[in-house]
Amino acid sequence: ILNSSADLSRQRIYLGFGSEEGQTQEANVWLLHQDSQLSGIYLGKGAEDSVYFFGQGDGHNERAWRTRFPIALSWAFGFELPVEPY
Repeated sequence: ILNSSADLSRQRIYLGFGSEEGQTQEANVWLLHQDSQLSGIYLGKGAEDSVYFFGQGDGHNERAWRTRFPIALSWAFGFELPVEPY
């Protein structure tokens, strides 16, 4: 992404991350840092909008993705969720 010359203007980026994505606490901290930097890189490359969602206790698995998916959809398409996903 850093070396890409792709035009990201008019692009909207959703990033989701859980506090238990890594194998260790150190890995979780590193991943969180990398994901937050990635969000900044997208915006710096001209992305119109970026949202970064952090799920406390979420791992890197289908349960966490299923929980966060409605959040991503509501952000992407601009509608309110009927219930809180968490």
